[in-house]
Amino acid sequence: MRIMKKRRSRLRTFVAIGALVGTLFGGLSSILLAAEFPLRIVDGLGREVNISKPPETIVSLAPSNTEILFALGLVDKLVAVSQYCNYPPEVQNKPKVGGFSTINIEKVVSLEPDLVLATGGVQKKVV
Repeated sequence: MRIMKKRRSRLRTFVAIGALVGTLFGGLSSILLAAEFPLRIVDGLGREVNISKPPETIVSLAPSNTEILFALGLVDKLVAVSQYCNYPPEVQNKPKVGGFSTINIEKVVSLEPDLVLATGGVQKKVV
């Protein structure tokens, strides 16, 4: 009985997190796709960022970001991904820029992306 309760609790947690992430990125995509540019936002580190036009080239440093971009129909804008990004199949041949904490900054910069998507916890020092 305890195992079933624990599984239900985990399932509820995953569903809640999924809904939150979906809402967050759904809102972001609608902002980026429907907004008037230039756009001024505050990033995850509290810095004000000016986006002059819709991003045409994106680097994703986490599989979750890559999968969300795919769900939003933006996978064609990806110019590079982390070594852990393997879904959807379309990203397997994209250039790799390292792992979570071993990002090749020079390679990312050389691609001149309009947008780099990172994760907050592990990659905060990299950003």
